[in-house]
Amino acid sequence: MSLLKEQADPRVFGKGSQFDQYKYANKRGVNFYDRYLKKDTTLRWGWVNDTDFQDISKTERAKKARNK
Repeated sequence: MSLLKEQADPRVFGKGSQFDQYKYANKRGVNFYDRYLKKDTTLRWGWVNDTDFQDISKTERAKKARNK
């Protein structure tokens, strides 16, 4: 904690929301999660494979929720 204070980290002073104001460096990744859920076909990623994503509609929990 003392190192963060020494570095004047905004989170230590109750100003963590400052990080939400920074511009996102890679514009292609902005709103990644929302775009993924909407099946945005322009979305590209290089750090994961398509097979890394689970189709939750096939899980037991999702099936039970649909049947309620």
